[in-house]
Amino acid sequence: MVAVTGIAEFGVSDDQCSNHSVSYQQSCTVEVRFRPTQEGVQTSILVAQYGAGKTAQAHIKGTGDYQPPTACIQKPIQTNGLNVTLDGSCSTDRNGRIMQYDWHITSAASPPVSPPVTRSNHLPSDSFSLPTPGDYIAQLTVTDDDGMTATISEPFRVDYSIRLDNISVRCYVQPSPKTAIAGFVIEGTGKKTVLLRGLAVPSMSPSLDLSLSLQKLVNNAWQEILSNDNWMQSSRATEIAALPSYLQPRSTADAALLVDLEPGVYTLIAAPQGASGIGVVSADDLDGTNPSSRLANISGRCAVEEGNGNAIAGFVIEGAGSLKTLLRGMRTASMDLSGALDPRLELVRIYPNNPNADALENNNNWEDHPRAGEMSGLASNLQARDYRDSAILRDMPAGVFTVLMKPNGAHGIGVVSVDALD
Repeated sequence: MVAVTGIAEFGVSDDQCSNHSVSYQQSCTVEVRFRPTQEGVQTSILVAQYGAGKTAQAHIKGTGDYQPPTACIQKPIQTNGLNVTLDGSCSTDRNGRIMQYDWHITSAASPPVSPPVTRSNHLPSDSFSLPTPGDYIAQLTVTDDDGMTATISEPFRVDYSIRLDNISVRCYVQPSPKTAIAGFVIEGTGKKTVLLRGLAVPSMSPSLDLSLSLQKLVNNAWQEILSNDNWMQSSRATEIAALPSYLQPRSTADAALLVDLEPGVYTLIAAPQGASGIGVVSADDLDGTNPSSRLANISGRCAVEEGNGNAIAGFVIEGAGSLKTLLRGMRTASMDLSGALDPRLELVRIYPNNPNADALENNNNWEDHPRAGEMSGLASNLQARDYRDSAILRDMPAGVFTVLMKPNGAHGIGVVSVDALD
């Protein structure tokens, strides 16, 4: 039997002598591992027992050049929207190998915008989805096979690198209960400057005169914030008139509101002042360069009819990468409003200054969609309400898109929605 006595830095790593018969004048090999935990010369004794209680000893000496592991986080840190991938593969250990990587992510804001995230892994890289945009600190602690540790921290930022920039709904706008209602959600931190418009479609309903009522969900109740019947009577009409031409109202009868909104849930009701007609309700993000908040959802409740009576949601995606987007065509929660409506969806990509358009996808029943399994795993507020509802889940690039909601047979009141999921 062979053993090392003395300090723990010495140990037998390969024993070719124990449990082997060695004849006179023959030899065997014992390898001793030396893993120093401090600088300087250290000694120990190798003891071999043989025969009937006989021993042989060898004095061994090692010079320690000990260094703990070195923790390292690969830069630049890779982010995509609110997702971040942290890579500690550049961490090293001169005296052995790294056995564990402990990640700890904290918000750099004061007060913090989200709770800390902690995760342990035997692999050097890991991915995280953070709840809100902002500045964060990633801390990595590595542990080697001697139990020694090292820690490093690196700052990083996540934001909405790809986002919904414009969202609009085109409806056949009629008196209540068939008014056009556009709901939208602002996510993130800080205020967002948004232009809200209620527009007539000149080629279809040149005499349509819309009014707008902006409401916010507060303590589970809707509260009106602002209203407008004529954009030129708005308190910020001068600012609206100075916007680029494609953002300005088309007629003096159009309604518009320029507002700075906190994150929250909003609804915009467009009602005709007189005759019914085809109209557009839109929300435009005017400070898209601000990465701390975004338009995350729009839903339009409209009368759904054939031809020009289709409900159409238009949206613009800007930024880099792809945005996981959920499109839905649904019956309303009220059976009296929806009637026998069975909606179907058609997704189309539009190219500015180009008459051609690409039909990308269609769906008549969400359960038949190739990604129905993913849809059923979404939060309850994002799931279809009825087996007749239609839905499309798609990873979409930057571009201009429309989604048409059409009736399969009977007309009724329906909801068409666009949700940014990343």
